[in-house]
Amino acid sequence: MTWGERIILALGIIFLLAIEATGIYIYYDEYQIMNKWESVQATITRSEIEPVQEYDKSGNSTTSHFPRVEYAYTFNDHPFTGEKLTLHKLKYSMEESAKRSIDGIEVGKPHEIKVNPAEPAKSVIKPGYSWGMVLGFTLGPLVFVLLFVVLTFFVKE
Repeated sequence: MTWGERIILALGIIFLLAIEATGIYIYYDEYQIMNKWESVQATITRSEIEPVQEYDKSGNSTTSHFPRVEYAYTFNDHPFTGEKLTLHKLKYSMEESAKRSIDGIEVGKPHEIKVNPAEPAKSVIKPGYSWGMVLGFTLGPLVFVLLFVVLTFFVKE
């Protein structure tokens, strides 16, 4: 491998790691901000799994499972409703996994939520990020970097 190829490889790895670090920082920053929101008791008005048929380009269908929640809460004597379970929309290929995401969130029962005091219409039940999202954000680019390194260093012309 020439010095030019090594420099290109090093710059490519640095670039990919910088992108990954930026994404992790953004999610972590959002998580920290949401954890500072005020805790409020809400009443759950909907908690169910919604199956959705999806089709690929070949016409093959799969069923995705989306957890759906709705809740009502009062903040500073004003009523609000919300439907955000997590920071980002969740989609599961297995119904059981989707059901686990709403365990303990039962219609008619009170549940603690986080409310943005600056914008009380913004709220969320689970103000974190999932391990699946963290693994996808870290392992995906790392696998790509490792594959790039292996192909560059070990594949001979």
